[in-house]
Parts: sequence; C-alpha cells; structure tokens
Amino acid sequence: MIIEREEATPVGQLLAAAVLALACCATHAASAYPSRPIRLIVPFPPGGSTDVISRLLAERLAMDLGQAVIVDNRPGASGNLGSEIVARAAPDGHTLLMATVATLTINQSLYGKLKYDPARELAPLSTVATAFQVLLAHPSLGVRSVPELISAAKAKPGGVIAASASNGTTGHLSLELLKMLAKIDVTHVPYKGAGPAQVALLGGQVQILFDSVTTAVPHIRAARVRALGVTRAKRSALLPDVPSIGETVPGFETTGWFAMVAPASTPRAIQDRLARSITTLLKDKEVISRIESLGAETMLVTGPELDRYVQSEREKWARVIRQANITVD
Repeated sequence: MIIEREEATPVGQLLAAAVLALACCATHAASAYPSRPIRLIVPFPPGGSTDVISRLLAERLAMDLGQAVIVDNRPGASGNLGSEIVARAAPDGHTLLMATVATLTINQSLYGKLKYDPARELAPLSTVATAFQVLLAHPSLGVRSVPELISAAKAKPGGVIAASASNGTTGHLSLELLKMLAKIDVTHVPYKGAGPAQVALLGGQVQILFDSVTTAVPHIRAARVRALGVTRAKRSALLPDVPSIGETVPGFETTGWFAMVAPASTPRAIQDRLARSITTLLKDKEVISRIESLGAETMLVTGPELDRYVQSEREKWARVIRQANITVD
C-alpha cells in the first residue's frame, strides 16, 4: 500500500507560518528582556511597608535582570490609582506593580466600581512577603484571651468597643471576620488612620484593636495593652506566647501580603523570567533578614498555586464585605 503525502494547502501554510512567527517573536522578546529600565509602581506613599519592601526587592531585582528597577510611588484611592496605571501599561514586562491583598482582592468588592478589573487585567507573578496583625485589648476590659473576649462580648452584646484605622481596612475586615465566625456583636469605631486608632486604645477610649505586630510589640512588652491572639494560622516567633486566634475560632486567618504583578497580557516567557528572579532573591539570607526586621516574613507562591490563592482570598473577603455590609466613604 502506498500512502501519498497530502500537500499543505496555501491557507495551511499561511497559518503554520503565522504560528511560527508568533513563537519566534515571543522567544525573541523574552531573550531580549529587559531592554530598558523597569518601572515598579508602588500604589502607596513612600515610607510605608509596601514602599520599603518594594525598594529592597527593586535593588536585588536590578542586579539579577541587568537593568535598573525604578520605584515609582503613585498613591491614591486606597491603591487603586497605581494599580490602574499598571493595568493600562504596555504588557512588555517594563511596568510592574507591588500589589497588596487590598489592591488585588479586597478593593474589588469594597468599592462600587473600579476603573480596572484586577482579576482580568493584572497577572500575579509571585507573592513576596506576608505580615500579620495581633488582636490587642486594653487592660480595663479585663480579658486575657480570645475565649474570655468572646464570653465578654456575648454577655453584653455591643458592649465591647473596637477601633480600626478606617472602614474597609485589614483591621476592620479582621474584626468583621471574627464577629462572623465567633457569632459575637462588637461595636466598631473607625478612625482616620492606624495612629489615631492606637492612641484611642492606649487611652482606653476603645477596648480592642487589630494592630500591626510591628507597632504593637513595644506596647505589649510595656504592658500598656494585652495581646490576645495573632491573626496568622500559627504562632509567631515575635510573640511565641501569644496563641493564634484560629486555635479558638476555627477558620480564622487574616494576613496582609504583597505580590509582584504585571499587566495580564504580558508574554508568559517574560512572566516566568520575572518569577524566577523573584524566587532567587527571596531565598537570599540578607533579603529574608531585612524583611523580617520589618515584622514581616518572606512568602513565595507562584504559578497555578498563586492563582488559586488569590482567587480564594478574593472570594473570602467578598463574602465578609457583603455579609457585614461594609462601605467606604
């Protein structure tokens, strides 16, 4: 039996040539990347934790990529302004975003309508760090643990007064998640910033507060406040004697995290190149030490696992915001 080879049709030849050309272009783009300095957008003001971590990583990323990585602070609208800039940027890997749990997952549900879609227009490359909070109580409340707090709140619904930095912040959402899971009623008082909220707790105007562990530790050690529990799933080396809230309230876990993000249409080869660079620098002992000095920890999640993690966070906070009917001014 003789099988004759079927000749390719002109249309087939054109399609094959087009696919080959696209593959060659993608390969060339990745091999030539980066061809100029990279702009890393930080959607918050200079000096905060997002900015400090971004500058640390930018310095090391530049060494690995062979191009300068310039940090560009673009604060506004709770991080939405800077995020929108990256969503609209050319998808060539030369404009990146240091996203947070808020800008990538929370704000989508918190604000009525964003000018960009984080789920469709931004591509997470890798998480870089995570930070957690600690639930503090003023000594006048008379509780020393999460179980005692829950008992006090159930004994007098609405009687426990909680502060937050403002509506929709991580501290506020942590409070609402605790209320939902523990089935307690606590009165929420939003302040205009983390500083005023902490001052109110220290002065006894409010009784509990979810606060950054970095700023809380000095007050805990001075016995000005009591640490009831940390928001992460396990105990922390910074506060080894303070239990996780999840030990008492199953399912409770809230962490702030940071992730490097690119425009969604950035070629996969460039995304992979950046993810490899981030993976390398996050294993550097000096980088790990400097991140820990900020009260945070390195966090390395990439690929499909990262996509699943971001989606689970988006769904969790959407549920909390919807059930607690949280709005922002």
